[in-house]
Amino acid sequence: MKGLYFAHVSLAAMVLFLSSCNSSKQATVDFSDGRYEGMVDRSGRKHGMGTYQWKDKSKYEGEFEKDSRHGRGRFTWTSGEIYEGEYLSGKRTGRGSYKWTNGSSYVGEFLNGKRHGEGTFVSPNGARYQGSWSNDLQDGEGILTRSDSTQLVGRWKAGKPPALPEPLPEPSTVPVLPAPPDQKVVEVKIEPPPPPPPPDPAPAPPLVVETIPTLPLPKPITPTPPVAVEPLSPPAPPPFPEIPTPSPPIDPVPPPPPPSVAEVFAPLPEPPPAPPAPEPIPEPKPLPTAPATGEDEVVWRGTTSQAEIYFENQVIGGIDVVHIKKTGQAFTGKFVILRDNGSLKGMASLVNGKLHGEEVVYDNAGNVIERNNWQNGRLPE
Repeated sequence: MKGLYFAHVSLAAMVLFLSSCNSSKQATVDFSDGRYEGMVDRSGRKHGMGTYQWKDKSKYEGEFEKDSRHGRGRFTWTSGEIYEGEYLSGKRTGRGSYKWTNGSSYVGEFLNGKRHGEGTFVSPNGARYQGSWSNDLQDGEGILTRSDSTQLVGRWKAGKPPALPEPLPEPSTVPVLPAPPDQKVVEVKIEPPPPPPPPDPAPAPPLVVETIPTLPLPKPITPTPPVAVEPLSPPAPPPFPEIPTPSPPIDPVPPPPPPSVAEVFAPLPEPPPAPPAPEPIPEPKPLPTAPATGEDEVVWRGTTSQAEIYFENQVIGGIDVVHIKKTGQAFTGKFVILRDNGSLKGMASLVNGKLHGEEVVYDNAGNVIERNNWQNGRLPE
């Protein structure tokens, strides 16, 4: 069982907005074992919010239905133990927490007064078990975290932990051997070998005398007599050249200076980072609308939190009437209530905003745990 959140009062408070239809007045009633102060119905039964205190000072504060603890409540024993959570027909059923006087605590799911479903138990020494429970015992997948932070993970069965690993065998001891007898050690000195003789010196190379050949002297050249030459007439002067009109001077463009060594070996600049892509704006999740299934009657499907957004409750003539918030119209059709994981929690029919017909409540396994037959917003006596 994964948690019984769909108790009758939870269904009425979160979805059908049913709050003590038959409660009409505040009363104080004395009983043989204690006193009740709170709402009662027309038959004088405890019905609605109230407090019952026993003569030993134990006390229950919370919701009642037809003389039984039903809905959310808090029970305090004279020993100091406290339970706070959901009740169904007088028994702890649903989500709740239990605290003991020695510091232990449990937070999780209950069924008929026992731990059942998913829950976490913490002991006074800091050890923690988190996992599945059945009939007040650890049963199913769970994790035990000890106070030294070591963990035991596995499947528990009726309170027994998973099989522990086989312990390592003890290592063997080292045998002791007797010491050997003393022996005289004679030190022998070894003479080092003599060094090798030095190598013979290499003979000097023979001297080489280079002979330079003698070249013969050149013969003298007999000079020739000079030749008479007539003087040349002077050349005519060249014509006067035309002087071109000077053009305006053009300033020469100096060549760019050569790059420096630092500029040549400087690292290339990194490209600028790309701008981050804008985050998409999530679209709002649409609310469920009716009809949504194509069935013969109007059917609204959704979780309890979605029902609180889509509907509102009004008390008219002592009867709760469910209206659609957007239109203000009384709802006629069927409620199909789902858990957050999509499993079925319960269903009920309404006519003109009033409970009318069969109301069915399911547990996590899909089994029917309660049926009620409403007539025009009231339960027949």
